[in-house]
Amino acid sequence: MTNTSDPTRWQADPLDDTQPPPWKLSVRHYPAVGICAVVVEGELDSRTAPLLEQCVHQQLLAAPEHLIVDLVSVRFVDSGGLNCLLRARQLTQLKGMQLHLAGLITRAAAVPMRITGLPGVFSTYPTLTHAVDELAGCSSETSPHVVPPRVFTAFWRRLMGNVWILELCDFHAGDGRGAVMDWINSGVPASQPAPDTAAELLGAHGLWLFSDAVKGSATGGRHRIGYACADVELAVTAHLLRDDAAEAGVHPVILGAWVMAGYSTATAAGWIRAGCLLPC
Repeated sequence: MTNTSDPTRWQADPLDDTQPPPWKLSVRHYPAVGICAVVVEGELDSRTAPLLEQCVHQQLLAAPEHLIVDLVSVRFVDSGGLNCLLRARQLTQLKGMQLHLAGLITRAAAVPMRITGLPGVFSTYPTLTHAVDELAGCSSETSPHVVPPRVFTAFWRRLMGNVWILELCDFHAGDGRGAVMDWINSGVPASQPAPDTAAELLGAHGLWLFSDAVKGSATGGRHRIGYACADVELAVTAHLLRDDAAEAGVHPVILGAWVMAGYSTATAAGWIRAGCLLPC
């Protein structure tokens, strides 16, 4: 690391490949207590502040009661970064939510905040853990702690290039694939197109299939066909929520899991769009 003329700002040695990335954002969701946390790493300045502001906008779609910005891993903050935090505070207030800052225990974050007198403007906590623990304890929303139904992602897959199998994977966000939990042999040669018997095969194993609305080609090595579960109530709920899910742009099975956990469709759709696909 090489120090510049400003003792509060550090620049990475370009020949040192062990340096952390200059900028990174990560988001943590605590939907059961209405909390969303945005963790900032690197430099929060006029170049990167718009990215944080965009992230804050996206997370507010879920309408969390509390939004926490964690600055413990920030290495530098300038006026652009401070203004971004002020705009984020104003935006959350306009939407009836609360913004909190965590991690003001490092010099990089604490010094510019103290010089400008901003700690008195924000609700602050020493660490993200402190913030979540305290805010979860005083949350005005009493959310039921219900274990969501077990949901699998279902794929057609060519097994060793010889036969089509139904592969059941632990639920995973997006089009990705979680750990393989089970599989069912269809008996259909892989030289043929994937069979249209997924619902029957899953039904024989006590599972219900909710197919994806849009189906693509099924002639590749793996083809996602939808979600599977053994929970009849979820199946019925998902069917009843088809129209609401289509309007919100989310999958009815995932919306159904949230509704069964005690959330309204609007709140659930917000969390899903923000990236938290199943309730904690």
